[in-house]
Amino acid sequence: AVSAVGGKKNRSVIREGRVDTPHVDDLVGEEAAALVKMRGRVDSLCCELDAVNWTATKITSSKADEKHESVSVAFVREFCGDYCLLRYLRARNWNVADAMGMLVETLKWRWSTRPDLIAWDSVSKQAAAGSNYQHGFDTHGHPVFYMRARRDPPGSTKEKLDLILYNMEQGVNAMDEAKGVEKFVYIIDLKGFSVSQAGADPKLAQQWISVLQSHYPERLGCVFVIDAGMIFTGFWNVISYFIDAETRNKMDFKSQEKFRKELPKSLWFSAAQLEVDYGGKVHPKVSEQHYKAAISSTYAGDREALSVTDDSKPSLERNVTANSKPSKNKFSFFGFNR
Repeated sequence: AVSAVGGKKNRSVIREGRVDTPHVDDLVGEEAAALVKMRGRVDSLCCELDAVNWTATKITSSKADEKHESVSVAFVREFCGDYCLLRYLRARNWNVADAMGMLVETLKWRWSTRPDLIAWDSVSKQAAAGSNYQHGFDTHGHPVFYMRARRDPPGSTKEKLDLILYNMEQGVNAMDEAKGVEKFVYIIDLKGFSVSQAGADPKLAQQWISVLQSHYPERLGCVFVIDAGMIFTGFWNVISYFIDAETRNKMDFKSQEKFRKELPKSLWFSAAQLEVDYGGKVHPKVSEQHYKAAISSTYAGDREALSVTDDSKPSLERNVTANSKPSKNKFSFFGFNR
């Protein structure tokens, strides 16, 4: 059977009422057996944590090292639920050894990075411009993320990746587990983006894709890339060689006009679920006025470089002070300027 929105094939049936993955009770024999083996591997891993200092030998974290904290069994157990294990198994074609190896690498990364602990206060400055946010859900209950490249403010790669991770973690928390919702949907709008705008950085898209492939397997539903210009297309032709085939197949390039025209027949959206720029009826979560005001108040010293007009300055719920300079990098693959 196949997911209602054309996801990866499963040997077991995704019954009515579920979206991306079968219920555990509906797994066919070989899949159920693989899950049992994965559970056993996780049990063995937890026993090893009790006997071995993973902080020093396997999982390293600056925070953990400073406080001499070893990764806990609770940390592993909380992450390694059945549906998590199934995602790693599907990502590795049900090969238990490969799936477990991938899972261990994710545990290392999550313990050192702790994307689940990124606080709003640490990303609010980047978020104020409205270049990257989650707003609503698609027809199947997937969280929908909007990324507008031309709004990307200056900032370091870490600052911008932290915002992406923060949003993804919030998206995961918003998924309806009872319906088997496990995937994100992205709308990446490149209209008006320029490689010369302040903050453009080629590292961000590469790092984000790497994190998605390595540590959020089976989480990407579809990516709609709107109004990709020739420069981006050229970059994509290069970077796509380093992206697995399944991820590449989830990229859908369209003009804004074509996206709006095809909306009535879309398998993903209805007009009631989309923002108005894309043919929907929902007002943007961050308006153009708020974007301009955020740039004006946050990067007041870099107005000329940012090329932002001073048409209006509506008050913001979160106002921040300027303390960063635009990056000198001139390129950005997905418009995620870092």
